[in-house]
Amino acid sequence: YYLISLVLGAGLLLNSCSDDSNGPNNTNLSMVGSLSSTSVSSTNIKNDTPLANDIDEVKINSVRILISDIKMHVNGVGLTVKAGAAVFEANSNTQEFTFAVADIPNGSLNNVKYEFHRFSTSELPTYADDDVFKDFATSERYTVIIKGETVSGGISTPFTYHSSPVANLNFDFEPPVDVDDNSQIIINFEFDTEMVFMDKGELLDPNDTKNRPHIDNSIKDA
Repeated sequence: YYLISLVLGAGLLLNSCSDDSNGPNNTNLSMVGSLSSTSVSSTNIKNDTPLANDIDEVKINSVRILISDIKMHVNGVGLTVKAGAAVFEANSNTQEFTFAVADIPNGSLNNVKYEFHRFSTSELPTYADDDVFKDFATSERYTVIIKGETVSGGISTPFTYHSSPVANLNFDFEPPVDVDDNSQIIINFEFDTEMVFMDKGELLDPNDTKNRPHIDNSIKDA
């Protein structure tokens, strides 16, 4: 058993672990999403020019991100884990949410990559009635949907935060992960709530449009 952790920019933490499983000559790969925490609270640190409204807490119920073409390199050879659209999800109800699975050959796992993906206008009719994808298959063509609530003075206000960043994400394993017979690999992408909804100790209210550039950049930088 071994565990590798990488901090990857503003919003995601990547973990890889391997343990014994069945299936010689290949490995069972699972990609899962999780939340580092379901809420973030204000601190005593204040900016000279505060960015947020007067809120005490941001609670996260779910984070969904539309991605496409999950790929990785094993032994230096590119492999497709998931062709086409998939939805990364992390929510407060489950510790981990599996969004992709595949069998990959034994060897050295070098990296994994995917992209935040917007549906093209021609794709919208294909996914408009699909329960997994329909919230992304709108005229706005969102790539990120975050649901939660803000708390101020004990009063909760729900929010749904929509955003449309597009980015190619490439995560290298240093050193590469050695994959042996009868192994299982789990890659956990952990959404860091604090990194996205706090700036220098100041909470960013997702209902305040002034905070959109900061929140969007934090998500995209991940």
